[in-house]
Amino acid sequence: MSNPIQIRLLAAPDTSALREVRLTALTEAPRAFGSSMEEEELLGLDHFLRLAEADEKSAVLGAFAEGRMVGMTCISQYGKLKARHKAFIWGVYVDPEHRGRGLARQLLQAALARAATMPGVRRVHLTAAADNTAAMALYADLGFVEYGREPDSLCVNGELIDEVLMSRVLR
Repeated sequence: MSNPIQIRLLAAPDTSALREVRLTALTEAPRAFGSSMEEEELLGLDHFLRLAEADEKSAVLGAFAEGRMVGMTCISQYGKLKARHKAFIWGVYVDPEHRGRGLARQLLQAALARAATMPGVRRVHLTAAADNTAAMALYADLGFVEYGREPDSLCVNGELIDEVLMSRVLR
């Protein structure tokens, strides 16, 4: 029998694993993220430590298999006074050998549950590359709806990529 996957908030001891998974994600799927491996590999562990340490307005959730981090997502509440009723999910990633098992769904559900604990959050946003049909189908299944499209949002190795903007009501 296989060991269950654990979805949990990250903490300081997870800093190195977070950095490793994030850099792997940026390398393996550069079209899926606004940041690049070249930029983030230059960031010190202190940057990843700040991400790993959850507070009431942001958190990183990890999926763990046999003690190893195999997936992640982040949730952050907007900081400006007029936008604090919104949060943003970003950095959704599951390593290839663990895909197809519902981990991205579990990570997103955990992020939505975390958003529900953030003071005043009523709506959650996320984005997806327009050609990432699997991600958009999952997001739609979780209640996200497209509200816009940003043409040429990303430029990856000279290729322009549109992003789909999606949102859902939290409460």
